[in-house]
Amino acid sequence: MKNISIISTVLIILLVSLLSGCPDMTYELTTVKNNPAFAQRSDMPKTFAPVAGDTWTFMIYMDGDNNLEPHAIEDINEMEYGLYNAYSGIDANLNIIVLFDKNYYDDDEGYPDEWTDTRIFKIEPDSDSSKYGTIVSQEIFDSTNTYGFAQSASNRVEKNMADPLVLTNFLDYCTNNYPADHYLLMFWNHGDGPKSGPLDLFQYGSTQNGILKSICQDVTAPGNDYLYIQELYNAINASDYFSTHKVDIIGFDACLMGSVEIAYKLRNNALYMTGSMALENGVGLPYDLIIGAMDSPTLSGSPEALGSLIVQAYKDYYTDPLDPAGETNNAQTMSAIDLSQMDNLKARIDDLAIAMVQEDKESDLEALRDKTAHFFLNEYDGKDIPYYDLNDFCNYIVNNYIYFSYNLSIKAQAVIDSLSTAILAAYGGKYYGYYNGPGYIVKRGLYIVFPLGDRELVPPDTGYNLTYLGWYTNTALIDAGANNSPYGSLDFCSFNGNGIVEGWAEMIGYWYDPDRTIITYNVY
Repeated sequence: MKNISIISTVLIILLVSLLSGCPDMTYELTTVKNNPAFAQRSDMPKTFAPVAGDTWTFMIYMDGDNNLEPHAIEDINEMEYGLYNAYSGIDANLNIIVLFDKNYYDDDEGYPDEWTDTRIFKIEPDSDSSKYGTIVSQEIFDSTNTYGFAQSASNRVEKNMADPLVLTNFLDYCTNNYPADHYLLMFWNHGDGPKSGPLDLFQYGSTQNGILKSICQDVTAPGNDYLYIQELYNAINASDYFSTHKVDIIGFDACLMGSVEIAYKLRNNALYMTGSMALENGVGLPYDLIIGAMDSPTLSGSPEALGSLIVQAYKDYYTDPLDPAGETNNAQTMSAIDLSQMDNLKARIDDLAIAMVQEDKESDLEALRDKTAHFFLNEYDGKDIPYYDLNDFCNYIVNNYIYFSYNLSIKAQAVIDSLSTAILAAYGGKYYGYYNGPGYIVKRGLYIVFPLGDRELVPPDTGYNLTYLGWYTNTALIDAGANNSPYGSLDFCSFNGNGIVEGWAEMIGYWYDPDRTIITYNVY
């Protein structure tokens, strides 16, 4: 039996009501529903490998100068073992270059803790499958002192991985010394998504502890520095090659980076983006499975194939092979995003925001938001990082098409339809619906910031509420030396100043301002 569209369903209900002479009916909001993406499982074949004519350089920006350092050692060992399992001769078509900033991490797991500076490695194959082994890859040098890295083993340097100039220099080093047809840029570290707020804001109970719109934390840098999203954006644009070309894939091996706001921000930097909506497990991406799957020179070297491989390998890693219905960690997600579709997605989201204001059912829509799949751990985190699955929220609206207006329902469906083309591939563990597959099937993989209004943060006596957090800041304040500044812009969060709600950020500003005016500065 074919599915009946929302439009057809609404028309049938209206027609039956007219013919039967039924009186007006009062409908109640439904907060229990079955998202069509739940349990949608469509494994994708692992068909990627760098080949002649589609050569690749993987640029891994590995900031291990923090508490994640042990996992950095593990991941380099995974890369080495994965390259060992790749097809013979792949070294002619693939270079994996890792800028690794190491920190002394005192533990008893057998990690090599004898150095604490910043080094560049060209990954080489290693048959040892141990993730705790010694790094066998070749250390390489900036022999001409062009990029500011070590010229030899006798003059190694410590770099601040949160400094955008270090990122620009690394990109230039890779593109000039290891040119290829395609480039992957992977950021490895902590991530917090599009969050913003004062540096000195103490948020009791929060796991984020005031981290702001950033991806790389360097704890030994002055001021415990972070690489902010605007700095990342500027650093890529400042590089020699990427000032005129797009990165094929920007990947985030970090928590909470799979947001609409970040994907929209990077749409002019890259063709595709990979990242997790949720908190990543500490071990992150399974590089041995990703690289080891490149086992034939007859596979596709396209960025689309690589994006799908990253998602599928992540799903495979977190699924128990002896129990496909079970998982080792059921609160994981991973997505590959087609950034060329982000302008269209933003337009559909803005249309939805306008319809939400016109609906004038703010408390009902907030009730649906509160039921939506989210990516925080507890109520305190929810006030700190209110990240909600965009597909899931829209599906709640669509499932309440009788309660809401036809206009709002079709605007929500349009967002879902746009997600089906913006999402290349996505995976979600059981906690998020147990889905996996190409975007046209699952239509999930990006979250959006939906603040909890002016509800107080805890402890109550701090006096802080969300009007102090700076969620949507479109000013380009990126001076990392200025306390309490918002550190960068997210151009998804645009305001035109005409006093009319014409987009998502303006809707938030309107809803949560006591005077129902659109605030156009660092408020939400």
